[in-house]
Amino acid sequence: MGRLIKLNVPHECDDIVKRLKGLMVNVRAADLTHMEETRKKLRDTRQPILTEEIDTASWAVRVPFLLGKSIYTQMLQHVSLSPEELKDPDAAVAKFLSYYDSLRSRDISRPTLDEAEKRRRMQVEADRAAKSAGYTVVSRAFVQYVIVKYACPNAPPLPQEVPGAGHVDEVLIAESKWKPETEEKAIRESIALRMKSIY
Repeated sequence: MGRLIKLNVPHECDDIVKRLKGLMVNVRAADLTHMEETRKKLRDTRQPILTEEIDTASWAVRVPFLLGKSIYTQMLQHVSLSPEELKDPDAAVAKFLSYYDSLRSRDISRPTLDEAEKRRRMQVEADRAAKSAGYTVVSRAFVQYVIVKYACPNAPPLPQEVPGAGHVDEVLIAESKWKPETEEKAIRESIALRMKSIY
């Protein structure tokens, strides 16, 4: 890069320094020489065409092109572009990318097979605990928070103005913290609050 770098080296390393000086190469000059040789090969029709180089170059061009073409036609079935987006390619690309991001976020939130099996076992344990405690889990919805609906006939009903009022109530638990013990604790606390409300 045209800069001079000075290093202080102990005398006992003189032999190593001499060997390093012998290895020193001007990288820029070596690159220019290599480029010139490549150009000559391209101009010289007598030189054989290297299949490996062509394959490497064509892969790097063809894969993004073919992939983009394929995904573009598939995405058009799900993404509708406005007249402005049809005129502005940057806006169209942003719309396609936002659709891809939404698909990706949905996929990330989907549990793996191991996670699904673990969740299933935990739900069985939670249902067993509910049965022994005297309440019934009506439903569970796993979205960032676990919404657990439960019915407990021994607890006082909710006020009639609440939609779906009766003995059914629900608790909200962060999905990352949900397990049978936290569900049981939350429901017991909810039932205790309902019992207090009648006194």
